[in-house]
Amino acid sequence: IPNMITVFEAPVAAYNYQYDSCVYEAVDFFDASSTNSLGTPIVSWLWDFKDGTTANTQNASHLYVFAGTYPVDLTVTDANGCTHTISDSIKWYPKPVIDVTITSPFGCAPFTCFFDNQSYPINGYSTVWDFGDGFGDTTASPTHIYQTPGLYFVSLVITSPLGCTDTFLDTIEVWERPNANFNFSFDPCVYGPVSFDEFSTTNAAGDPLVNYTWYFDDGTSVQAQDTSHQYALAGDFNVLLVVEDVHGCTDTATQLIQWYPAPIIDVDVSDSVGCQPMVVNFINN
Repeated sequence: IPNMITVFEAPVAAYNYQYDSCVYEAVDFFDASSTNSLGTPIVSWLWDFKDGTTANTQNASHLYVFAGTYPVDLTVTDANGCTHTISDSIKWYPKPVIDVTITSPFGCAPFTCFFDNQSYPINGYSTVWDFGDGFGDTTASPTHIYQTPGLYFVSLVITSPLGCTDTFLDTIEVWERPNANFNFSFDPCVYGPVSFDEFSTTNAAGDPLVNYTWYFDDGTSVQAQDTSHQYALAGDFNVLLVVEDVHGCTDTATQLIQWYPAPIIDVDVSDSVGCQPMVVNFINN
């Protein structure tokens, strides 16, 4: 008994797309598929955007997260269940959305500055930094050390593989530190305090000093411009003076104090009068 076999003609999938290659926005996809010669209607559409997401509308709009080239598929199915798939490459490399955070726009020389670049999308893009001091970098989020005081104009130029660019601009101010210094004096043969007199200088800009902290190397410290300190035990002491100006910039001076004064004599005897033979205990305090 003969069997009849019916073979249906398939539809033809096609689509157009539209987007501004230098704007961070969605890509619009427009179905341009055609039915078979009999006009069998197309009943379903499946878009595969090749980033793990799909859509099943006739026309679609899709915003990618990461830049790249995506071979987008459209599969259409008609009322007979016949399907056809078309693929096209979408090169999505828009101008990035600039998002840069700096640890601080000012500091004391030498000043370490971290530029946290969270701009997006920038995968596959070039990043060119100019730190304004004759140095640059091409890493996305660099760290740079400003060695000398000054006002620096920083720029970042991000360029996509399609030539779309955007620029970040900022300024970094680096201050010179003050110069800490001090004198000390004491009578080496007298059990008495050591006098400390600071003669620190401001930076070249004259930013005033606001804090003075002394560390006496015996577990004690004091905040004062000039001061004196009584040690309890003789010894060698590395005394530190830390000065701070109005910008919070600090400098430290260190000097060795060798404090070995003549002792204060304090001797007791157990007995001062007695019969021979006489035992006397001498107690050295």
